[in-house]
Amino acid sequence: MRLNVTVVVGALVFVFGAFITGLGLAESGGGGGIYGSVLPGPLLIVFGIVLVTVGSRPKRFSKRK
Repeated sequence: MRLNVTVVVGALVFVFGAFITGLGLAESGGGGGIYGSVLPGPLLIVFGIVLVTVGSRPKRFSKRK
């Protein structure tokens, strides 16, 4: 897997989404977190996974002369 900006940002978004989800569930029993909703956490987790997947795909065409 290539380590580039997209993979790093995706991993950070994934960790932040997991943190929001865990904090929201632990704090309020599943009702709503510190941001007022449970939905942003799972959305950030999915977005992070998508970014890591897109960023880790190999380039189709290499630049050769």
